Amino acid sequence: MLRIERERLIGKPVDEVTLEDVTGLGALLGDYFGGERTLFVSGRDFYPASRMFKRALTAGLMSNGVEVLDFHESINGEIAFSIKRFGARGGFSIVQDPYDPVRIMIRIFKAPGVEIVGGELEKIISKERTIQAGERKVGWVNYAEYIHKLYVSALTSFVKTDVIIDEKLSIVAGSSRGALDIILPELFTSIKTDSIVFSTRKMIEERSGYPLIDEMLKTAKIVDALNAHLGVIFNNDASSLTVYTKRTGFLLPEELGIILLSRYRPGSKILVDKWWNSKYVEEIGSNYHVVRANGEEEFFMKLRREQPVLAINGKGEVVIPLFSLGYDGLLGFMALLEAISLSNKDLWDKIVETRSKLAVEGFGCFDLESIVGMCAEKGASCVKFAGGIRVERNNVVYTYLYDPSRNCYREIA
Repeated sequence: MLRIERERLIGKPVDEVTLEDVTGLGALLGDYFGGERTLFVSGRDFYPASRMFKRALTAGLMSNGVEVLDFHESINGEIAFSIKRFGARGGFSIVQDPYDPVRIMIRIFKAPGVEIVGGELEKIISKERTIQAGERKVGWVNYAEYIHKLYVSALTSFVKTDVIIDEKLSIVAGSSRGALDIILPELFTSIKTDSIVFSTRKMIEERSGYPLIDEMLKTAKIVDALNAHLGVIFNNDASSLTVYTKRTGFLLPEELGIILLSRYRPGSKILVDKWWNSKYVEEIGSNYHVVRANGEEEFFMKLRREQPVLAINGKGEVVIPLFSLGYDGLLGFMALLEAISLSNKDLWDKIVETRSKLAVEGFGCFDLESIVGMCAEKGASCVKFAGGIRVERNNVVYTYLYDPSRNCYREIA
């Protein structure tokens, strides 16, 4: 049975989500988006269950005459970008849930590439399918292996690749079980960057979900050993990213936002969610117009209504609306490289100074079990992300950011 959790369709393959459930979802989406001659795009990660359910959902769409443009393994940004690029009515991506890897997550999109979450998604799955009498056309599937080249070309056209090339950056990147181990080598070659890309595809069944400690440890060790400029970890569909430098350790999503904002004029509008630390909001609020969203459904609604130059939530999921309206960690990373290439030393000094003010001293480091205990306390709410865990208590967001040098979590309030 399809259930909504964290505003998306999530469940354990076969036990909680069956093939019949997903095929039926495809049929419902076909009805919702207009049936015959409607174009849909589809993608998945490398997880075996994702492959199985992508075929099931595609079959349901085809039963309503929908034409499906299938990208095989792909990342979140490619789905959002391609809906706009090809004039599709919608799209979907099926991936291993990064919070609980024994389950799958089904992401549903609508034109022009914004994700459907929460209440609107609930309305779709709660409808009963109506089968009309008469002859029905069966849809078709076209396979588009060229999407990676098209997407990389679009990325490199969107940012100032000349300044990135001139900077001669050295980068360590983890592709974390998704299609990025196909995309990243081509992307780094196109920007003439010295890079090391490692994949954790073989660890699919062994993972414990967010935070991505194994990847963080590996990235930090390689960056430190090679004295690389920075390291980056993407989740399996590259909707979010976590960045590491020797000077800062892993960046908070807010710090990533500060760097990205350096690309825009003061007074520009930025959208953040409730998981952003209020002190960082105050830090950027004097120079930029900050709009806040309380939940993910409101986040996407304000993304379309407010038209910010940048949207970034407290989990490191980035949207740059001029390119597309979906989470796109790889685009965020390319924009980051551009910002770093154009920035001066003062920007990094500011990040280090702000972090030192907010880091809670005298409490040492926390282990994961103690943080989970905080989440269980009355009145507390928590969210995990690639770099750690965020805890909201008494309307204050505390971040427990993983520190690979000490193998524990530092508290930042």
